[in-house]
Amino acid sequence: MRFNRIVIVLCFSILLIGSYVIPVGSFEDDINLVNIVDCCYEKTVLITGFESWAKYTPNPSQLIAENLNGETINGAIVFGITAPVIWGEAVDFVTQGIMGYNPDIVISMGAGMINSIHVEKIGINLKSCIKPDNEGNVFLFRRIDPRGPFLLLSPLPTKNIVREINRVNISTEQNYNAGSFICNEVFYGVLNFIDRNDLSIEAGFIHVPLLSSQDPENGMDLETMIDALKIAISVCVDEI
Repeated sequence: MRFNRIVIVLCFSILLIGSYVIPVGSFEDDINLVNIVDCCYEKTVLITGFESWAKYTPNPSQLIAENLNGETINGAIVFGITAPVIWGEAVDFVTQGIMGYNPDIVISMGAGMINSIHVEKIGINLKSCIKPDNEGNVFLFRRIDPRGPFLLLSPLPTKNIVREINRVNISTEQNYNAGSFICNEVFYGVLNFIDRNDLSIEAGFIHVPLLSSQDPENGMDLETMIDALKIAISVCVDEI
């Protein structure tokens, strides 16, 4: 099993070298690699984090995605990727990852100035933030998809995820608003992409606090957040 994990991670790493955005064609052409994943694991889980932005340096969500990349959790292989903090490009990056990895479950992550883990339930068709993204872009009160519904609900078992993480004394709560910055754009955008393409994929979003070193009062240790995401993935694999 460890050998399979190393082979798969190595192959995907080769595919990603030299390109910040995942080249979708490379995934689609590599049928043998997809078959390896299908043969060895019951499910495939894609987790996504964000690159550094403003005070979120390093970004905890990126560190979690990197640490869990290639892990086997509850019989599922986990792939972790890092999206740019750029309006529009972040959603494109994640949806390309979905087409490339063909996951059963997608859990996107972002960081926030919060004191507990937030398991999000509702994606909102709104992008609005006075702070610029990593290319200086600012959007105020725009629709993510002018033709899309205003709200989309995550099908992940959010209440059960919250309950199981709290069982191990990691502060976690269900939240109903992922904000209106790029975290929400990815959350809504992924749900919308799955719905429009009639894909059999379950997706959701989790906000994590800053690292303890970044926010001594409200932050959380990286290992604690990694443990929480492992539990979230395990719950999803069991129930989906």
